[in-house]
Amino acid sequence: MSSRSKRILELCNNTPHKVPVGYMSSKKDNVTITTPDISEKENFNILDLPVDIVNESFIETFGMIDAEILESVETTSLAVPEFDNMEIVHGEVSEVEGLSEATNFADPEFECSDIVQNQTPGVEAAAENAGLEVSVLKEMGCQKDSEIQSKVTKYRENSFSDEEVQAQPRKRLAGGNLKKINQDLRMKGKQYIGYRRPKNQTNTFHDAQREPRKQSLGCSSQFCIKSSKRKCNEVDESIRQDIFKKFWSDLNWEQRKTYVASLVMKIPVKDKRNMMNLESRRTGTLKYHLKVGSVNMPVCKKMFLSTFGLREWQVLHWVCKSEHGIHNKKPERREIGGIVSNRQSNVFMKQFLNNLNKLPSHCCRKDSKKLYLEQSFRNITSLYQAYVQHCEKSNEKPMSQNSLTKMVKKLNIALYQPKKDACDICCQYEEKNISEETWKIHQAEKERERVEKSKDKEEALTGTQHVLTMDLQAVKVCPSVMASTAYFKTKLCVHNFTVYNLATRDCTCYWFDETSSDLQASTFASFIVDYIRKHFNCEKPIIIYSDGCTYQNRNTIMSNALLHLAMDLNVTIEQKFLIKGHTQMECDSVHATIERKLIDRKIVLPSDYVRICEESTSKPFKHESVMVDHDFFTNYNNVQVYKSIRPGRKVNDPTVTDLRALQYSPTGKIFYKLKFDDPYQELPMRTTRTKPTENVVLTQLPKERLKIKNTKFDHFQKLKAVLSKDVWPFYDQLPHYE
Repeated sequence: MSSRSKRILELCNNTPHKVPVGYMSSKKDNVTITTPDISEKENFNILDLPVDIVNESFIETFGMIDAEILESVETTSLAVPEFDNMEIVHGEVSEVEGLSEATNFADPEFECSDIVQNQTPGVEAAAENAGLEVSVLKEMGCQKDSEIQSKVTKYRENSFSDEEVQAQPRKRLAGGNLKKINQDLRMKGKQYIGYRRPKNQTNTFHDAQREPRKQSLGCSSQFCIKSSKRKCNEVDESIRQDIFKKFWSDLNWEQRKTYVASLVMKIPVKDKRNMMNLESRRTGTLKYHLKVGSVNMPVCKKMFLSTFGLREWQVLHWVCKSEHGIHNKKPERREIGGIVSNRQSNVFMKQFLNNLNKLPSHCCRKDSKKLYLEQSFRNITSLYQAYVQHCEKSNEKPMSQNSLTKMVKKLNIALYQPKKDACDICCQYEEKNISEETWKIHQAEKERERVEKSKDKEEALTGTQHVLTMDLQAVKVCPSVMASTAYFKTKLCVHNFTVYNLATRDCTCYWFDETSSDLQASTFASFIVDYIRKHFNCEKPIIIYSDGCTYQNRNTIMSNALLHLAMDLNVTIEQKFLIKGHTQMECDSVHATIERKLIDRKIVLPSDYVRICEESTSKPFKHESVMVDHDFFTNYNNVQVYKSIRPGRKVNDPTVTDLRALQYSPTGKIFYKLKFDDPYQELPMRTTRTKPTENVVLTQLPKERLKIKNTKFDHFQKLKAVLSKDVWPFYDQLPHYE
């Protein structure tokens, strides 16, 4: 109900009503009826009637009280003028919620000059404050008068305003929790609403009416009267009622259990008739007592149960769960002894899952931190079977499959890799398009690759060699803003080439846009050569891990650039290529960190990527970010010691994609491997120079910034509308075709 409706009801209930002059009081159906005196019809005033009208007889007569107000008014007094020739015209309460829609005056021309003059002050104030239109009686002899019309207009204008009436804050009523209320009633032995479950249904309904605890009649058995061991007839009825009352009013539930258990004695069976010495379900006899004063009076079971209003199975349960008359408290979960063994089993299960080879997602790192099992478990059942076998070998008791499933979810492990991370050969095997033998060979090569990389990393940690990983991050765009205009415009491409040192965890990110250089082999050769020259001055061997992308890592230009660097620094450089579909490397974690940092970030310049890259991590070291321009890149096309790095010459001979490792010797020779277990062999190709380091002039790759298309430049001019003006010069100065 609104605050205004409440205010109206308060005014109505608090208004003192008096029986005006010319009215008669009578009683009808236990309701006070105040009626006008017919002899003084001229003095009758409708506003003199009391406002607190809540009786049904008034509704039948007038039909104008809303249900909301009817339920809220507290008083039951009623003043009903009983005239057969009376016609009342409904008024309205302006702008009040919950009231019925009222009509206007039935006769707009009808006027009564004496209606407002003789009304009681309290009712008039209530009518004015509520904006209530008065009702009139046509057949009471009232005359038309313009004064009543102006008065009614005044009532309409004086309705409640928002400033005068402030909504009262809603307060939670005490005892509003129905479940708690019924629980307290049940504990006190009073009537409450319980739960029920119909047969053959799983739904539970909270609508079952439960009767209060009642004390039934005592024992009237002739056996108890004649027996000298029972005192049922000696317990007075008033004592029984006093025991029942105090039992349900003064004690809580736990105290009742203890009290009942102290009055029931469990005596072992003395004579056993079973001559076969078989086990019997009967373990003893229960003897019941009622405590009268300080004496325990032995009584029968019926007398005991009827006195307390309890049921047989309830008392039996309390007695069986008690010891020395004290009810045993149900042990908490942390006190249960089986939890210790379960914790040990959980630790063993966790160790089993942690020992399995896992990899993060290669292409979904920014969206998920889930780890994927390398082993080819088809489902959780196959994983559980492997766990059971492991438990048998370790003499451990396996836990349930459900526990294993929960542990897998807790450790954020998944059995299936995303499709974009899946290897082509593995997918072909799942679809039964290749033989199992081919797939096993592929798996063996993958495992050998992991072993090779782990071995090189361990040696790098000892300081005997340097091990690097390098890769190109997915292309980024600039500007990157949340504007609808940007969705349909081409943007500037920005790239990041990352080099990661496995031993020192040092990382350098080379950022460049499409106007600085394109994605040719000399671009990537410039990055790795620059990193090696800056960070390695000793003659330790250098090993570089990368994927097998031909235009980026496995090509003639890259090989000749590394060979030239090996001869110049007098150091051996090895380049090892990972198997397609299984190229997860440490530098990918750097890319994932940057991707997560870029979520919901606004990028307006390529240099923003450099700043965010430096902010992406601080442990163990910050990522070194470098923004390079076109004058950074070196053209290695002129350094052609080897024209080709193909290990074969004839048809069906190994090709470039079959290379697994390349070794660049300071002597100017290149050696290759087709498998990691194979020894290095010299590349069977003629060199173009007898002395590769002589007369080699390295030139700058692009002599000036590369131009973009005119369409893309026009799109940048349109995108400036959603960018700040301080970045406009960058897009205006971009080189482009006319």
